Amino acid sequence: GVILIPIEFTFTSDSGQYTSLKSSHDKISLRTMYEDCSLIEIVHFHECLRRELQSLINNVILLRKQAAEIERNSNVSNEEHFELELQVISQFQIFWAVFQSHSTAEDEFIWPALKDKASKTINTFSKGINIAHIFDEIEYAEEHSEENQIFQNIEALLKELRAARKEPKKRAELLKKLESQTVNSFHFLKKHLQKEETSAL
Repeated sequence: GVILIPIEFTFTSDSGQYTSLKSSHDKISLRTMYEDCSLIEIVHFHECLRRELQSLINNVILLRKQAAEIERNSNVSNEEHFELELQVISQFQIFWAVFQSHSTAEDEFIWPALKDKASKTINTFSKGINIAHIFDEIEYAEEHSEENQIFQNIEALLKELRAARKEPKKRAELLKKLESQTVNSFHFLKKHLQKEETSAL
């Protein structure tokens, strides 16, 4: 079988951003490892999701820092700050829509098909193996539902943020919560994607 080398990210306090960690196998990309696999597209797409969510977190962090600078009467303009806010909202909405479509495709087509194929293979070569231990699409669907709830919480915070443009103290609190929620979604999604890749490939 293929050994998965997961993509890891870490928060860098100096830059205030999430960046990739290099593993001991950093010269071997996931694309190279799985290039002969029929489901390589899943890895490609998951890489895009990771990078986009990482970018969203960094923009949320920047938005929070801008709000703090504005309160200190810095050179950051309200116009620049609110433009970034709209960018974050748009980026999040696109990410969520794409993620939902991808999750639906996995739940309705990919995992059932993989489970059926694996079941036939196991029945042919190895009797007595419980296929549910390999492909638990119910568990994946439940995780997709949990992820959807996290994204709903983020959406609610973004709506509150837009409504509090003239309330700097409230905005500061909302931005802290928003950063926390996006970071939580990042860690949850990271584990979920790694689990899917391990099962599928």
